[in-house]
Amino acid sequence: MPLNSSLFAEKTAHLCNRFAVSRNGNVAVIFGIAAIPLFGALGAALDYSRIARSQATLQSAMDASVLSGLAAPSGKEIATATNIFNVNSNDSSATLGAPSYTLDKTCGCLTGTVAGSVSMSIMSILGISTMPVSVSSKASNKRTGAKILTVTVTPTKAQGWFPKIMYVWTKDAGGTVTAMTQLMSYNFEFQPSQYGWTTPALDVASQTLTLDPSYQTWGFMIRVYYGTEDGDQSKAGFQGPYFDMWSDSLPPPRGGIKTKGACDDSGGQTVKVEDGGNSDYQDVIVTMKCTTGQGSVAGMPYLAN
Repeated sequence: MPLNSSLFAEKTAHLCNRFAVSRNGNVAVIFGIAAIPLFGALGAALDYSRIARSQATLQSAMDASVLSGLAAPSGKEIATATNIFNVNSNDSSATLGAPSYTLDKTCGCLTGTVAGSVSMSIMSILGISTMPVSVSSKASNKRTGAKILTVTVTPTKAQGWFPKIMYVWTKDAGGTVTAMTQLMSYNFEFQPSQYGWTTPALDVASQTLTLDPSYQTWGFMIRVYYGTEDGDQSKAGFQGPYFDMWSDSLPPPRGGIKTKGACDDSGGQTVKVEDGGNSDYQDVIVTMKCTTGQGSVAGMPYLAN
């Protein structure tokens, strides 16, 4: 039976009106529209969490490397630091360049840096395949503390057949001598007596030596010229063969060095030297007086970031 045109028009209008006011399916449409930024934000959170974990792993590895490097023997600081970093930076999601280190012996500092990128997972769908990552760390082995800053030597006795020179030295952290300064000497002569004279004279202070402020250790050294031991006057004076006795060497060669007191106390430190002829430790006797002040003092490495 043919459909009445007015009835068709009425039903069509009724259906359109129902469609216009219907809410069925709107949640799905809205969720579909909102899902794109929602999942994008979730992906960003997951990938940035990966960056944070990678950053923490690399930072820990870099911290360990500069601390270990600074504690390594002199000349091996950077090689040690590099090795420690490579062992500890086991992050498969990161692509890194070679770590770079700078050693500054003046401040006792080792600084390390490394840079690279971390691969993204969900964010790669949005065209972001990697994100940059970098860390740096700095370690130092010096702190401000009390330190001997000046040394003054006064010879009080000298005797023997062998001319001697007394030096004060400083060394760096690796034990390398950084300064060696002569403070007094004893010159032997056969006539008119078997003894000689000191420069400066006995009981007269030598000049005051200001130590290199970056030193790590300091002490004194006695150089003994023993060419006259067979009575050959032509070898008298500061010539011919000699041996050195260092205050930080135990045992010293051909004799010994005896000390008592502290250089920064009110009485000073008494230094007694034996050059090997006997065992009375009176070949050279000096009093060392020092001043103490604030300076850079070496110690265990610590992070100085």
